Amino acid sequence: MERFISNKKFKISIAIGLWILLWELLAYYINEEILLVSPLSVFQRILKECKNPNFWIILGNTGLHIIIGFFLGGIFGLFIAILSFYQSFLRFFFRPMVLAIQGTPVVSFIILILLWVPVSRLSIIISALIVFPIFYHNTLLGMENVTKDYLDMAKVFCWTERKKWKYLYLPSLKLFLGSAMCTGVGLAWKAGLAAEVIGLPKGTVGEKIYESKIFLDTEGLFAYTIVAVLLSFLMEGGLKKLWKPLKSNH
Repeated sequence: MERFISNKKFKISIAIGLWILLWELLAYYINEEILLVSPLSVFQRILKECKNPNFWIILGNTGLHIIIGFFLGGIFGLFIAILSFYQSFLRFFFRPMVLAIQGTPVVSFIILILLWVPVSRLSIIISALIVFPIFYHNTLLGMENVTKDYLDMAKVFCWTERKKWKYLYLPSLKLFLGSAMCTGVGLAWKAGLAAEVIGLPKGTVGEKIYESKIFLDTEGLFAYTIVAVLLSFLMEGGLKKLWKPLKSNH
């Protein structure tokens, strides 16, 4: 019994179950579906939507856009950070841009970018923008984490830049990039869905969430929101599984 209680997955399952029970009690107490629907109704709605082929197309559209944006932002942030690490001028040059992206409200970016690009690409660009500073800072931190003693040793033994990357920078970067991925996934989904709700591209989760609000379909709002959260968790879990062998391979 102790093994089950100490098991992390078991504890998470219990916590989720308690929150669902609290949700059910609140829905029963309020007794007004337009304000709060019961978890059973939402679950039944999700099952109903799963039988509709368009539902999977909608999930695929949103998921693909956010995944593309996530990787574009990650690659761009990694590349700019490496350039900034080697050239101090570039670090000062890119710093205002990074700070501006971090400090500007997401909705401002969404409205501004809507003037320049089609709505079908909006969530890709917004997800990339949100993820970019995370990868930029974590890449710089990872490279700066290599101590001066190791760099001095590499200099004494005349290591090439390639050898320094293999034995010093990459092992240090793996931890920081893993953290960037875990943080960036959730933010990419939040920002990407916000972009869809405002831009309303056809056949997306954001469009369905907006329609649920317009037609006071609280059941649909909860259903699509929960599905979006689950997709975010699945993406994060998939990235962790892909990253784990790379992280352990020094």
